[in-house]
Amino acid sequence: MPHRDLCGQAGYDAQWRWWVRNGKTFDIMRLPSEIRELLYFHTLGFSITPVSKSIPPFPKARPKWHAKLGQRQCAFALLPRGSPEQPVSPLHKMTTDRPNLEILRLNKQIGEEALYMAWTRTPKYFSMPWHAYGFFRALDTVPYTALRVLHLDFEMKDWFIFFGVSLPGIMNTFRSEFGCGKKLKEITQIQMLTMEFPSTKYGALYDPWAYIDGLLSRGGATYPQTSCQKVLVDWILSFGFEYIKHIPRIELKGCVKDSTRRKWESIFDERREGKFPAIDASEIGRERGQEYPPKCSCTKSCQFDTYHEVMRQSRMLYPAEPSQADTERWKEMMDKYEFNFDD
Repeated sequence: MPHRDLCGQAGYDAQWRWWVRNGKTFDIMRLPSEIRELLYFHTLGFSITPVSKSIPPFPKARPKWHAKLGQRQCAFALLPRGSPEQPVSPLHKMTTDRPNLEILRLNKQIGEEALYMAWTRTPKYFSMPWHAYGFFRALDTVPYTALRVLHLDFEMKDWFIFFGVSLPGIMNTFRSEFGCGKKLKEITQIQMLTMEFPSTKYGALYDPWAYIDGLLSRGGATYPQTSCQKVLVDWILSFGFEYIKHIPRIELKGCVKDSTRRKWESIFDERREGKFPAIDASEIGRERGQEYPPKCSCTKSCQFDTYHEVMRQSRMLYPAEPSQADTERWKEMMDKYEFNFDD
């Protein structure tokens, strides 16, 4: 890993001073194409989150979607400012860095090579369904096969939004316009799909049943129960199977129970052999006596009780700001979380 003093603008300035002092030039065009490509990866990023914007051609006209190469993506938790959950909750997570597009200006050949590599050779990564929604709408404007590899890394509630899952107790209208998972069925260029699932470290905070009218209703206070991870992942894959079964390679990452992984890897293997299991998504989660949110029956509960204890202590201080000692103590408590991959 590079030293932090050599990263960003400081690193650029240090590199520039070094080249000026030694009087040498760096002729990138003399490098083999394989080495140039590696430089492009390091400059633009090994994983890219494209930018998509809708631009109406004239007032009141239907907007046209356009895609640009990428942005720095930061996934924010939907917590109100001053919320007592803030001291210990993941208010944001950095997922992809902004590509350094200055390399596209060096000369025409380098610009074309770097642009082609960035669009065709990098996974397109999304941690929020509304970013995926925009890119799917704008995909036709990209003059390359830009979606060979797709990586989706959503919170549980966002997986439900993405696939348009409708079950009792879920606020189905909450950002429902971003339920674009069905569009995957129409995108034939995808060769690999990675589906990454979060842990249950933060309890009900990102649970599909956590939001009513867009406001946090559970979060460890009113409804402290955390939905069973094994059940939710299985439901999400069942709802989404119809839209992803054509993709040659599907990889499950993150916090997926071993039994769930074995079940679905077997289904994916059978699908490659031309065998498609009959999965009726309309019947998922509608078994007689099914409770919502689904209770956990795992040997080690999916619920992390420490999170709820930290929330209780945090609320006792609210609206006062917690001390640094409190925050460090809560962080130490939260760092003890371990996801149990066994049932």
